Amino acid sequence: RGKPAPDVFLEAARRLGAAPADCVVVEDAAPGALAAHAAGMDCLAVPYVPDTAGDPAFAGAGLLFAGGQREFSARTAHAWLFSRTSS
Repeated sequence: RGKPAPDVFLEAARRLGAAPADCVVVEDAAPGALAAHAAGMDCLAVPYVPDTAGDPAFAGAGLLFAGGQREFSARTAHAWLFSRTSS
C-alpha cells in the first residue's frame, strides 16, 4: 500500500535488519510524514511546498524545516539526529 500506509518504511527497516524505532525518515510531503509516524519511526520533514508545513501531518515530525528547502540546514539536521542517539 502507498503512503500514508507505513508499508514501504516497514519493509525498508526489515530489509536493513533495523528496528523501526531506530529509523529516521526524511520526508517532503504530509502523507509520508504520516506514514513515518504510523511505522513508529522518527521523521525529519522538509516540506516540498513550504505552505503545507502547517498541515497537522507534520506536527509529529521530530524536526520540521517549515520553510522547506530554503530553510534546510545540514548542521541542524545532524545535531538533531545525534541528539536522538545520545539520549
